Amino acid sequence: MKADNKSPLNIRWLYMSYLAFLFFILYGSVNQYTSLGTAPSSFIFEWEKSIPFVEEWILPYTMIYPMFILAFLLPQSNRELTLLAWRSLIIILFSVLIFLFFPLAFSFTKPETEHFNWFLEAIELVDLPYNQAPSLHVSFSVVLWFSLAKRVKAWWGKALLALLFFTIAISTLFVYQHHFIDVSTGALVGVLSCYFIGKKSFSRLAKVEDLKKALFLLTGSLLAVVLYFHVSFWFGLGFLFLLLWSVGLAFLKRK
Repeated sequence: MKADNKSPLNIRWLYMSYLAFLFFILYGSVNQYTSLGTAPSSFIFEWEKSIPFVEEWILPYTMIYPMFILAFLLPQSNRELTLLAWRSLIIILFSVLIFLFFPLAFSFTKPETEHFNWFLEAIELVDLPYNQAPSLHVSFSVVLWFSLAKRVKAWWGKALLALLFFTIAISTLFVYQHHFIDVSTGALVGVLSCYFIGKKSFSRLAKVEDLKKALFLLTGSLLAVVLYFHVSFWFGLGFLFLLLWSVGLAFLKRK
């Protein structure tokens, strides 16, 4: 298979769906696990206490989600798609391990807002303030910029795209989702993933059947982790088995 072959839309859709689902399961599971133990500490600089809460920054904060979808669904080569998928996988897995073993908590109280209380309440329902450093919001901003910038020819287009992702990254400070240590380490993780995942040629895609099986296994892992929290510790072993099998199908098994 040539590296410049165009990736099929259904493959791009399946990789995007798989990684979004994987993020949801791992991020939520580790957040819930951390909440059951001793409350983790926070790491903040004194100057951060002067950062205001600006509710309008919620708008750029949410832009990471459509940009994630766009980065995967836009036409691209097999190599571009696999680079994006591998980099996304690495930052998710690495960050979740840091969240698990070295959790940090966000320490500021969010004030009432005039227009976006409903959004903040929705976030708090699914996002406990324990998965802090490195910020995946920022890591994804870096990874998505590297992916999308390659498809923009004009220098001013690349600059506008960089400005958009920079705005997304710093919005995490102004909506009280992250501290500076989270932002800086998130940027570092994103840059390192782009540097190390790119030295070799990534051009082969998983089969459609394997990606569908991987999504099915992820669904099973979600059920297993719910049972782990509510029924028995032993379901955690099933969760890990299904999760690793799923990742192997999606990323390690080749044509």
